[in-house]
Amino acid sequence: MSLVALRKRGRQKSFQSPQLTILQQHSEADRDNSEEIWKPPADWCDWVSNIPIKSGSGISTFQPLPWQQQVSDCIIGNRNSRKSYTFCKSRQVGATTLSLSVIDFLCLTIPGFRALLLHKTFLDAQLLGDRNRKFLTAAKVPMVSDSQSRQEFPNGSVAYFRSSDPESCGRGLDSVDCVVFEECAFYCDLPATIGAIAPAQTWVDNAISLFVSTPNGKRGEGARYWEMVSGGDDKATEDKLSAIRNGQEEPFQILRGDTPSVLFLTHWRAIARYAVEPDFKARIIQESGISEETFAQEFDLDFSQSEAEAVFSFELIDKATSGEWEAANSDGLYYLGVDSSTSGADYSVAVVLRKDGDDYQVVKLYRKQKGTSEQHLSAIADLIREYEPISTTIEKNGTGQIWIEQLSGMGLPTSIDGFSTTRDSKEGLIGRLVIALERDDLSIPKSQITQELLSYQRKANGRLEAAPKSHDDCVMGLALALQASQYGVL
Repeated sequence: MSLVALRKRGRQKSFQSPQLTILQQHSEADRDNSEEIWKPPADWCDWVSNIPIKSGSGISTFQPLPWQQQVSDCIIGNRNSRKSYTFCKSRQVGATTLSLSVIDFLCLTIPGFRALLLHKTFLDAQLLGDRNRKFLTAAKVPMVSDSQSRQEFPNGSVAYFRSSDPESCGRGLDSVDCVVFEECAFYCDLPATIGAIAPAQTWVDNAISLFVSTPNGKRGEGARYWEMVSGGDDKATEDKLSAIRNGQEEPFQILRGDTPSVLFLTHWRAIARYAVEPDFKARIIQESGISEETFAQEFDLDFSQSEAEAVFSFELIDKATSGEWEAANSDGLYYLGVDSSTSGADYSVAVVLRKDGDDYQVVKLYRKQKGTSEQHLSAIADLIREYEPISTTIEKNGTGQIWIEQLSGMGLPTSIDGFSTTRDSKEGLIGRLVIALERDDLSIPKSQITQELLSYQRKANGRLEAAPKSHDDCVMGLALALQASQYGVL
């Protein structure tokens, strides 16, 4: 049967079986008149055997753990029912790969299936779509379109990848069989996003909603997700999560399975190699640079960490982490940001940015605790002589104003400006840094900078600052370097 004929058959609403096999002709085979036939997967396990994933030993095929099989069986086996699934999970347990594999399987085995996959921002959605496209390419699925945001399958099914913005997430979609809300506890307005999508699922009798996220506290952005996880019984849910964290209960559980709102709980100990590791927590904290509070929230399923929320997500920083430190180049365009300190536990920091078109690369970091003003000023002056930044911005609170005056009197090859940090001005400064990261315009070598970005928080009162026992001097130095470059200013 031709691709056109398959499309004319319309959308099949009833789910026949995960074992359903639909034969489709590869479009390339049509063009070269070959007899090659592409066969969709017989079942979910057959499908995931084609998906490459990262493992402790490198790249391997997806070999489902028992709990992953249970999740797929639950969603696929209940395809004829209208269900909502809340997937509360630790980071790095493979939840995203699992979700994508289930959605792709439904798209491959149900002609005309429509799936919408949402993420926090446009960039996050783009990365998710790129990841899914790589899975499909590796499995040699003959996709109809090359689009990353609208991935059309050979049987007329389509998977859309969009940001969670309520103004645009559901635009142009009259009917959707399945919506995946990825990292939904961190959406700016999850209830509004749900409301924007609801009309597209109103007339779908067996609509699927899958809410996937790590915890984000019980207030603010994370409040609606906590309601989904707790089901209105806060104490029982807190007791359950505490028992899982302490190893008193199984690390994976399916709760409320016989209701329209199913809950999956997946702790990092559900991954066998993590469970047997002597000190998994210490390794993650050391390698990622996150605080113990962040580990408790993102790995230990702790919703009590509600007094603060991360400003920069793990995925965002992981994507931006690349490159090496660089010596000065006479053809380079450089900018410098300086956060001053001469006492207490804070560090004096200077960050050098190199601009190349629309891309910015961190190429040098000066970071020193305590010391005299003369020592810091000498080191910063040497940086300026080496890189000759077009512009240097120094925070002028505290000793900063004195540093500005002294550096300005040295005849250095740069323009020096001061920046007065207030609660309002810091919002704009950090906001610019967030935008640069979301647009994938900024690259940072793995360093103290990336560690501080991961532990930078917004407190319940709205104040931006480092997590307890952490620092934010590098964050401020980087943000001031972007300020010096006038990033985003037309």
